Parts: sequence; C-alpha cells; structure tokens
Amino acid sequence: MMDNRLLEFMWAVVPILMYLFFVYIWTPKGYISPRRARRYLLAALISPMLVIIFHYLLPKFFESRYFMNQNIYFGYKIFIQTSLVEEVCKLLLFFAITFERRSAKYDLPVAIVYYAMVTSAGFAIIENISYLAQFGSDILFVRAITAVILHLICGVFMGYGIQIAVVKSTDSTMTKIQTFLHRAKYVIIGLLSATIFHGIYDLVLTLPFIQYPNLIIGIILVSGLIISGFMIQNVIRLSTKMRNEHYNKDIERK
Repeated sequence: MMDNRLLEFMWAVVPILMYLFFVYIWTPKGYISPRRARRYLLAALISPMLVIIFHYLLPKFFESRYFMNQNIYFGYKIFIQTSLVEEVCKLLLFFAITFERRSAKYDLPVAIVYYAMVTSAGFAIIENISYLAQFGSDILFVRAITAVILHLICGVFMGYGIQIAVVKSTDSTMTKIQTFLHRAKYVIIGLLSATIFHGIYDLVLTLPFIQYPNLIIGIILVSGLIISGFMIQNVIRLSTKMRNEHYNKDIERK
C-alpha cells in the first residue's frame, strides 16, 4: 500500500521535474544556476496557498450576484477568478525570491525565463498532488501532458515579459520613475499573456457545447510549446550575446 502511494506521488512530481531538466540541458552550460532554480521551486510550492488566502480574504471578489449577465460572469470566473489569480500568485512568489536574492541583477535573460517556469512548476506540483488526493492516480497521466505543460508554458510567457522588462530598462538616461513604469509595462504584458493563454485553455475545457475539446486543447498546447520554444531560443541567443559582453560574470554568486 505504501509502495503504491509512493509511486503515485512520484508520478505527480517526476514528470514535471523531467520537463524542467529537459529545458535545463537545452540551455548552454553555466547560463542557469540549479541552486537558484531550486530556491524558486521550493518557494513556489506555497503559491497555491496564496490562491486559497486570496479567496478567503476577498470572498466578494468571487460572487456572481454582481453580474447581471451570466455569460459575462462565466468569462470573469475563467479569466479573472481562476487564471489571473493563479498567475498573479506565481508572479508574487517569483518576485519574492528575486528581491530576496542579492545577485538577481546578474541573471541572464534565459535564467529569468527558466526561474519563472520553475515557479509555475512548483504550483503544478502541488496542484497535481491535490488532484491525486481527490481523484486518484488515473488523472495524473492526462495532467502530465496537458495541465502541467500549460503551467510551464505560462511560466515561459511570464518570464519572457520579465526579462524584457529587465533588459530594456538598463538605459542610464531614464529616471527612476521612467524605469519603474517601463519595467511594469513589460511585466504586465507577460502576466496578461500567461493569463489569457491559461484562460483560453480553461474555457475550452469548461464550455459544454465545444466539439472535439481534446483536439482543440492539443492544438492550444502545441501552439504554446512552439511559441515557448521560439522564446527560449531567442533568450538563449540574447544571453550568449550578453555573456560575451561580460554582462554576467558570476552565475553562481549568491
């Protein structure tokens, strides 16, 4: 019995770690710090708790009686209550670790994207364990090729916006307010990109009248993987250029 539970637990966690490892070995050696990535992963394990706290502290935020049209409320529930809240909680955990680290300014663009993806992976791990406890292990294989991949794609989208915010805000002629607004713009773009992609996925799963939902979900995820692949390849090229310019001299500095 214990052995079965252990195997089920591993099935909830190991596929996510394998996806992270695949992306890690995709990037050139030294561009990403495993030690830093581990910090983001462990911290992100509490991100689902932030969702619960948000629901508890702001219950009226989730009530339907404020909406005259149920279709509008349905879209609000999918894109705001679920997708936006989850992505915001991931973002908060990402920045909590980033601001706590003294060496975040040394992160290469590809490292920023990877750490954002790791943060999403932490959320996916706890969500997988929750689904395992509620519905059993049969659902884990489906989640490993759907919901888990969704969260990782959303992490890439968000991280890509964050790295743009960092790279494009190095102009010394900008004031502090200009720098802040410039960074906030791209962080919000990354957050909204992840939220919209997440919301479209959930919408397809939820609407009862959609024909061939599995096919549509497959198309959505494959499209997201292709876009994410281009994003990662782009930040690898940018990171190589910046590394050659001695932008990042100590990848392992704390």
